[in-house]
Amino acid sequence: MPEASQDPARYRRLLDLLGNALDLPAAARAAWVDALSGDNAEFREPLRRLLSHQSDTRGQAAIDGGAGAMAALIDEPTTPAFVAGQQIGEYTLERPLGEGGMGVVWLARRHGDSARPPVAIKIPTGFGHGPAAADRLSREGAILASLNHPNIARLIEVGATAEGSPFLVLEFIDGLPLPAFCDARSLNVEARLALFVQVLDAVAYAHAMLVLHRDLKPANVLVTQNGEVKLLDFGIAKLIDDSGNAASTQLTRLAGRAFTPDFASPEQIAGETLTVASDIYSLGVMLFHLLTGERPYKLKRGSAAELEEAILSADTGRPSAVVTEAFAARNLQSTRALRRVLAGDVDTIVLKALKKSRADRYGSVLAFKDDIERYLAGKPVLATPDSSGYRLRKFIGRNRLAVGAVAAVLLALVTGMAVALWQAAEAREQARVAAAERARAVERFNDVRAIANSLIFEVHDAIQYVPGATDARGLLTKKAVAFLDKLAADPSRDAALTRELAAGYQKIAEAKNYALAANLGDAAGANQNHEQALQLMAPLARRDGAAPEDLAMLANVALSYSVSQLEQGKVARAAELNREGIALRRRLAELAPANADRRRDLLAAESYMANVLNELDDLPGALAANEAVHAGFRQLVKEEPKSARNRWGHICGYSNTAAMLIHLGNDAAAIPRLQRAIELADELSVDKPDHYSILTGYGHYHQLQGEIALRAGDLAGARRALDQALKFRRGLVARDAKDFEAGINLAATQAKLAVLSERQGNGAAAAARREARSLLKSLLQERPASRRAQVAWVELLAESPDCRDRTEAQATLDKLRATYPELASLKRMRVADCKGRA
Repeated sequence: MPEASQDPARYRRLLDLLGNALDLPAAARAAWVDALSGDNAEFREPLRRLLSHQSDTRGQAAIDGGAGAMAALIDEPTTPAFVAGQQIGEYTLERPLGEGGMGVVWLARRHGDSARPPVAIKIPTGFGHGPAAADRLSREGAILASLNHPNIARLIEVGATAEGSPFLVLEFIDGLPLPAFCDARSLNVEARLALFVQVLDAVAYAHAMLVLHRDLKPANVLVTQNGEVKLLDFGIAKLIDDSGNAASTQLTRLAGRAFTPDFASPEQIAGETLTVASDIYSLGVMLFHLLTGERPYKLKRGSAAELEEAILSADTGRPSAVVTEAFAARNLQSTRALRRVLAGDVDTIVLKALKKSRADRYGSVLAFKDDIERYLAGKPVLATPDSSGYRLRKFIGRNRLAVGAVAAVLLALVTGMAVALWQAAEAREQARVAAAERARAVERFNDVRAIANSLIFEVHDAIQYVPGATDARGLLTKKAVAFLDKLAADPSRDAALTRELAAGYQKIAEAKNYALAANLGDAAGANQNHEQALQLMAPLARRDGAAPEDLAMLANVALSYSVSQLEQGKVARAAELNREGIALRRRLAELAPANADRRRDLLAAESYMANVLNELDDLPGALAANEAVHAGFRQLVKEEPKSARNRWGHICGYSNTAAMLIHLGNDAAAIPRLQRAIELADELSVDKPDHYSILTGYGHYHQLQGEIALRAGDLAGARRALDQALKFRRGLVARDAKDFEAGINLAATQAKLAVLSERQGNGAAAAARREARSLLKSLLQERPASRRAQVAWVELLAESPDCRDRTEAQATLDKLRATYPELASLKRMRVADCKGRA
């Protein structure tokens, strides 16, 4: 029906009929469509097609996109079906597990081997198997790769069929939806709340990783036979930006209404920008249903329009007031007893999560979880019941605007339809004229963005600090290098493509060897990729009138390369690169003195120079540089106190100056700075409780505190601080056993604990030293050329009571000094001889 749906009169008639159908109960729609007669009979098939996609991405995009988009959906061929026994990549499909608007999920096994554990394969539906599907699956895969939580279903891999169709391989969860699990076991209210706490824990973790789920519902929460909750389906999830919003993109605008209406928040229904408050509302609906078996709203007709109206404006009933006898029986309780349990605190908790205004809900999922845990522990909950005055004010506020809101919506619909039809015609004409000119550029940039941007930038950044992601980053670099080399060989590339290629090489270099994050330990490979990035950007950025984007990109590459070179002991080259990076960023900051991001970038570059000065043995200069950087971040925090980046720079200012003061022998001045760094990290961790950098920082700050206390003879204080360092550093190794830097840091803490135990005479020294020795040996076996691991080995043996160990420490230190003659930190190291002389 292409001609019919693109004709304005018929298009309006189709919309009218679709609206009438959606006002009916879902079970009655098919019969109503079948009964259409006369002039309306021709709309039967288009309506069936649209109704079959009423809740998924395609249906919403078609309805929102006008006649052309609707015609494309109506006439689109059916997505090819998959069958049991079909091979998808290395996996054999066994049986379908479920299907939704975003994809179909199959149970599968690798190579069809029944001895292997089953997996869940998610294959996209909706927009077919083209770029949109790839983008959507790539985004979901990147988000899942960034999440590592026991209550979130794990991503195993992202793959593609021989035909190029993408798919996700996920952990298979053999369980029941949360309400069904509770009903099957006749769980009481306390047991249901305890399970729901696991759900909240998973969502809180996702929010901490800046991921908004946007489709929380019982079908996406499974419970295994041993009572472990697993959160599923991040198909329409979105990353949260610095403002706390889920920023909109073209892809998420298409997918943004693919939520389940029964569990949607008022702002989702209204099409507003979403925040964590939207997930909190959906969680409130889930909890209401879990505790009562009912939805929060009583509907007369059961239509979609009535549901949306209820979510936006209807009062929410108390859970205790809607409990039925049948549901109470499933809890093995009387109706009266169950209502008595729910009345009071439980009602208050659920209703707070279901406030119409997002500002009135819980401020975070952790606050929601805390109130439930307080209830389970018999403590007073922090949420307070609504007063009658509060309810009256809300009622008056809602109804005062009702007539005006209806009029505004009607006017917007009429005006929007006319404008959309005119714009669609204009856009089609312009597209035809420009198509030939854009074809080559679009194809090239689509290639870059589909692979370089998606794999190197989105996926790399998403998994950089993710537990267990080291191997994944290694695989990513192998896949990406060949692709970038091919594109870099194209002499016709423009400046924008050149910048993207340079950024890609930089990301790959950092994955291979970067001292500020987990890396693969491939220094030679990293140097090659950094040089490629420099060669690409230098001609653009060093020319007269260079664009700010080119200056910024060359600065990024130079500074990243500088960090890598310093780690390799090439201090002169690191200093040269660092000075160039600082000069470029200072120039950019002068061009836009009000731009806080550019000022922050300049401060970061200057903090790198402090590290260079340390290795040039200019400790006073390094301290002065760090003090200046700290002053800059203090000013930025005053201007933007909520910025996590500013706050982290402020924290690092305290810890970096403390480290320099320790090198200068001024432990007393370092102590309050380390304590202040910990206090500020505590504040920042409320917003980012599981952030890799903060956890690493905690280990570093407590380690330095412990070493100062040990030097001062405060053995009790040293024990407290080093035990804290041990907790954080063991936690990071547990997150990712292949995080080489985390392993070295853990061994350093174990070594100091051995020294402490020897001084305390508590008998634990030998065990601590054995543990540190074993860990460092395994790290050195993995990367024998690692300077950091060798330095840690020297530090471990240098404080051993065994003379043979100290002799080995001195020999190893001598070799290091010969290998890295530019490093002042090695020259400052000392190993005491067997008589105690240094």
